Amino acid sequence: MNQVILLLAYFSIVIGYSYSKGWFSVGGLALLLTGFLLVGYAFIKRKYSRETTKVKETLNTMFSMGLFLSIAFGNDLWDHDMNGFVSLAMLSARLLLWLALLISLLYIIPAPFFLRHVNRIKFFILTFIAVFLRFLMLKIVLFPQVDIFFNIKFRAMEILSLHNPYSLSYTYPPNLAPLPSHYPYGPLSLIVLLPFNLMGDPRLAIIAADIITTVLLYLLNKKGSPSREMIPLLYLYHPQALFFAILSALDNIIVSLLAIFFYLFQKKKYYMAFLALAFIGGIKHAYTPLMIFPLRMGLSRKIFLPFLVAFAFLGTSYGIFILWDLPGIKHNLLDVFAAFPQTWLVPASLSVQSLLTKQSIVTPQLNFKPSILFGLVPFVIVFLSTFIFSGKSLYRIALGIILSFSTFVFFAPYALFQYYFLISSLVLIAMSLNHSDRIT
Repeated sequence: MNQVILLLAYFSIVIGYSYSKGWFSVGGLALLLTGFLLVGYAFIKRKYSRETTKVKETLNTMFSMGLFLSIAFGNDLWDHDMNGFVSLAMLSARLLLWLALLISLLYIIPAPFFLRHVNRIKFFILTFIAVFLRFLMLKIVLFPQVDIFFNIKFRAMEILSLHNPYSLSYTYPPNLAPLPSHYPYGPLSLIVLLPFNLMGDPRLAIIAADIITTVLLYLLNKKGSPSREMIPLLYLYHPQALFFAILSALDNIIVSLLAIFFYLFQKKKYYMAFLALAFIGGIKHAYTPLMIFPLRMGLSRKIFLPFLVAFAFLGTSYGIFILWDLPGIKHNLLDVFAAFPQTWLVPASLSVQSLLTKQSIVTPQLNFKPSILFGLVPFVIVFLSTFIFSGKSLYRIALGIILSFSTFVFFAPYALFQYYFLISSLVLIAMSLNHSDRIT
């Protein structure tokens, strides 16, 4: 039954942020809140209930229909030509997406006799199509006009010239000029992005991360379970998968690092597991509190010492740039965020504060400190509660991370599309852990 609850939560969250592409809508907020409440119910439901035949049938139906609908309604390729014309790459992508839609039907209806061989390998065909579509998106949109892409392609590469990315002043193209010029990612992002930038496109890092996540979601689920194929496919075909391939947001990499952490921690490879968490904090500094949650598994030497080593590694990475240019890194990672959301993002993003702004209860010019406290106070309450009551269970720790992070994002000054993508992906990871990690 836990799987059914979490799958409902996943679809509720995904629909909530997908149909408006993360921009404000009352319906989106309602669906997100519904998803978060379902995750909360799964968290407080301490008793593990075995899956009956009826529950398994329900789960299979939800999985298969969810996959079909994600492919059918979730991608911009159906709607418009991204470059103003139908290129060969665009035509190929549309045909492949249609082929994926047809093959996904084999999870819903019995396969005809002449498709019996395709039916046996449908998971691998769909996985290949999803990955290939991501590569096609790089061909279709060679140079996305978003600030994220400029940052990770050009500013991140300055480290090769021994220039501090946090010390440079960049000028965006005219269409991005209103955005603040800054490098918003932590120092370890430079290490992660470097090899892919040398290959010519930092978005290759996002594709590599998606492949890693898919493999680990497959391995985390037990053999013979329908979720072993369906959860990785739901991740690959989430409704805005191809949009994220273009967007260049690094949250796909964060998801892969979380999957690596849970997989390695389950295998008791604690040093490598905590190193994955260190890279999360080293890419996005706001995610550093996530490192504390696994300590709920115990403070024995075998867990606490790897945690300290990883934390020291993370601290060293920031320390180097703090010594290099303290005002520069402070401006890029803190000051810009304190000024930026007071403008157009507050009323436009998918958060409670946007709702209050729309209702004229608060204004976009609200001072940032009380605005951030509005999100910080409920976050601290949920964080402490879930940390205390999670028990020694990776599954419940994953749910605790979801509830803590979603609380902060939901009440924060602004909430971006990729934050909710991270939350929904964590729900899939939690579902995978639910098979292999009984609640204690």
